[in-house]
Amino acid sequence: MTPESSKRDQSRRQSKRSQEDWDDSMWNLLGKASHQEPDAMFARDIVRKTRLLGRPKATLSGMLAGIFSPLRISLVTAAVAAVVCITGVSHFWPEPPSSPIPALATLSDTQESAVALTELIISESLSAAAEDPSLFTRDEVVAMIGF
Repeated sequence: MTPESSKRDQSRRQSKRSQEDWDDSMWNLLGKASHQEPDAMFARDIVRKTRLLGRPKATLSGMLAGIFSPLRISLVTAAVAAVVCITGVSHFWPEPPSSPIPALATLSDTQESAVALTELIISESLSAAAEDPSLFTRDEVVAMIGF
């Protein structure tokens, strides 16, 4: 055996002894300790304290980070882009003519023109039937004459 190995073995034995002494003294101390019972509100108090520890304190940087989150920034950017696009399109949208649109014919004028048109069609149809009777059936000619 070399002197170095004997020194190593000796130091290992001493550390093992000191570890055993420490373990023994710890167990002796624990054996002398009084028995403790948890309070009736122990669990409630622990849960409350852990909730308070887990809750971050409200700070200005925390509030700003919540307000300016990436999702909110992207939504606001999209809304602004939509407003800009709508404004740009409406700027180039053709405007209606500035001259007023002529007033549409009244209902009575429309009815009068429809009656005149109907009479014109009937007279033309009758003249065509007089020239070539084979164009219309007898019933159609009677309907045009109005019997």
